[in-house]
Amino acid sequence: MDIDFDALLQTFKAEADENLSRMEEALVALENASGDKELLHTIFRVAHTLKGNSAALGFTGLTEFAHRLEDCLDRLLKGTAQASAGLITGLLKSVDAMRELLEGSLAGNIEMTQSHRELLESLVAETASNPAASASDQPPRVTERRNSPGRRKDDIQAWSQRTQTLRVDIDK
Repeated sequence: MDIDFDALLQTFKAEADENLSRMEEALVALENASGDKELLHTIFRVAHTLKGNSAALGFTGLTEFAHRLEDCLDRLLKGTAQASAGLITGLLKSVDAMRELLEGSLAGNIEMTQSHRELLESLVAETASNPAASASDQPPRVTERRNSPGRRKDDIQAWSQRTQTLRVDIDK
């Protein structure tokens, strides 16, 4: 089975854009309903989906960012952290950061920048129960490099086989 990599990447981008918009909307709604578990689950699912899909494509920066964001969101779901105004602002900034990482990944730049790492550190600090998070609270970093950035054939085939989305241009 031949895979059209460009079409696969376009589908990935379209789904990621939709998911990031959904996350952004849920975060804005969370500002008025800080304890809403369904909104938190929606936000968590988006991060989880982006993490898995970007990992399958070898986009290490986006994968790592989504993974660490997922850990912060897990603390909110478990109730060990509260959705404060500062945290929601940081989470909204993380949506912008993931959009940057998405665009960078598609252009071949698969690593996070220092500003992305600093944003994650501020989110971790905001959700840590004590101000100084210990090293054991930090999730493991994704360090595996892919042979061909974002284009491992096996990963892409597995991702494309589990994708069940039909995309049609709005004009059609």
